[in-house]
Amino acid sequence: MYSSHAFLWTLALLFGQQIVLLEAGYGLGVPLCQGCRVRYVKYPLAGAIPIINMERYKKPVPKSITIERVINHYKKIDENQIKRRTTTVRSRISSDYSFIVKIQFGSVSQCSGALLSLKLVLSSSSCFRSFSASKLDKLHVLISHGQRLAVASVQQPASYDEITLLILKSSPINVKPVTICNTPLQPSMIAIMLMASDDLSFYGRRSTQLISNRSCKTSYVEDEQAFITSNMQCLRNSLNPDHCGTIKGDALLQGGKLCGLSAYGSRCRARTTNADLYVNLYKMKQFLTDAIQKAQN
Repeated sequence: MYSSHAFLWTLALLFGQQIVLLEAGYGLGVPLCQGCRVRYVKYPLAGAIPIINMERYKKPVPKSITIERVINHYKKIDENQIKRRTTTVRSRISSDYSFIVKIQFGSVSQCSGALLSLKLVLSSSSCFRSFSASKLDKLHVLISHGQRLAVASVQQPASYDEITLLILKSSPINVKPVTICNTPLQPSMIAIMLMASDDLSFYGRRSTQLISNRSCKTSYVEDEQAFITSNMQCLRNSLNPDHCGTIKGDALLQGGKLCGLSAYGSRCRARTTNADLYVNLYKMKQFLTDAIQKAQN
């Protein structure tokens, strides 16, 4: 660790692959401490050539050299601090996304869904193609904080084939249902594809935008059960198939509101523009608002 009277900056001169660290007041070769946290900015900026103003080294810096100026002080972070901060961040994220649920058949999570109210879950109808009333007792909804709730009924709206509604037998605690988008998603808007691990302990996000339906037709061309309806929209996914992690029922957010649900999950392939089909929930807003009120009564 550095003493309290040490200068709070360090200059790192990068000579090719070799790094030489300079610290004002300490001379050459003082290593950064193990486990320290630093923030830095790089120079030169806007083509300017900075000057190292030290007694032992005072001359313009050649363009071939990059200077990294470390700002703020070095602060040792022990393992307990890291764990506490990780727990705090994860807790905040879990709170923000507490509306995300996993739909389980038996003990296996097969799809995602979203809590629209404490008793109402919305998911993609493609998750329930082989479902029958005789399987209702094996159907559960996994919610944040390890809550696993039974389902009272499964409803398939006659007017919207793309979605399925689940009515819960009891209400979860410490969760915040999500709000449906107030405005339609526009091509210029940045939306968020939201994904979650099967046990809801980890969340993944990907920025996306609307894309032509042609891309979705290409992505789902080999899936005979995937259909593009007027209540769906096409969103860009990753060019790398390994990074495409959306599954049926995953949420699409814009401005913190729910604008869509993944209709079929991703079908990404290499060397092509990958895209996912999402149910356009803005088109169903009035129907879903009525369903929420009915579930609350």
